[in-house]
Amino acid sequence: MPGHSSLRLPRFPWVSFRDCTTEEIERGRQALSTLGLGGVADQPLLELSEGAQRLVLLVRALVANPELLVLDEPCQGLDAVHTRQVTSAVDRVAREGRACIIYVTHHEEEIPSCITRVLRLKAGRVFVWEGEPG
Repeated sequence: MPGHSSLRLPRFPWVSFRDCTTEEIERGRQALSTLGLGGVADQPLLELSEGAQRLVLLVRALVANPELLVLDEPCQGLDAVHTRQVTSAVDRVAREGRACIIYVTHHEEEIPSCITRVLRLKAGRVFVWEGEPG
């Protein structure tokens, strides 16, 4: 959609987004730059790769300074390179102490290293693991 940058999502009649403040856009630009994606801020979101789209959406969520960040299958459908970029970004958020993170995945190998408690469901049973990732 022409005229819509990655930091300003396109409008859809069935979805309502508030406009980002100038401060939020600047924080978003800084965060994109930190993740090595400074050049995508003015590109239309739908023209970015899936991996870049996921990172931009993560940045958009973070500019609101949430206390809790729920990521449901953030790497679904991504290749190994983009999966590493997303999990590295999640690790950075955790290191900065910006938000408590709930990370949902079906793939143990993509769990970011910052995740120290895992709840696993198997055959109707719940297993909990705590500690440093291994």
